[in-house]
Amino acid sequence: MMAGLPLNFLHENSGYPKGIKDEDIMIEAKIIGIADAFDAMTTTRPYRKAMTKDEAKEELRKDVESRKYDKKIFEILLDIIEKEND
Repeated sequence: MMAGLPLNFLHENSGYPKGIKDEDIMIEAKIIGIADAFDAMTTTRPYRKAMTKDEAKEELRKDVESRKYDKKIFEILLDIIEKEND
């Protein structure tokens, strides 16, 4: 299912880029969006070092507060990260 997900369904919760918002955004797109952001933040890139998981969580928390990402999906991501640390 994920492999067939059209790129035009990858939206921020704010509606960018096509004005689709909140519950109209596919759940798969919400999951991919926040997972991709977390991965990008916690992976070293040629132009910057990786953030710690705690730093990335704080950045994503700010994005959730500004409605860039879905709060429920963020909370699930936090649960997964915490279980990974156990």
